[in-house]
Amino acid sequence: MELERTQEVCDTIEAPTRAQGRDELHAWVQDQISVGLITDRASMVDALTDAGFDIPRAGKAYLTVLDPDTGERWRLKGEIFHEDWQADTAERETLPFAAGCLNSHTPDFRCICSKG
Repeated sequence: MELERTQEVCDTIEAPTRAQGRDELHAWVQDQISVGLITDRASMVDALTDAGFDIPRAGKAYLTVLDPDTGERWRLKGEIFHEDWQADTAERETLPFAAGCLNSHTPDFRCICSKG
């Protein structure tokens, strides 16, 4: 390895509130799947935009979701965010359903279930 070509690598530490916002958004999507409101990626994008979010990027295996009010962006990854994903009955039955809004744990996170 050539020492003059090496780069210094630093771990990026994510703010806890940012991570919590992404986790809550992901949980909301899973809740919508569990009740049958989201059945594929197209309906997921529709649900997010109806809730007031923008989708600036949609990769093959992820969605980038932007909160236009705060400018906060989250990259959502996982099997359910793949472009060819489709919900099946068994998957809907195994996802946890938590009633309520996303902001039940973070007062500064907007409640997307009341939008639209």
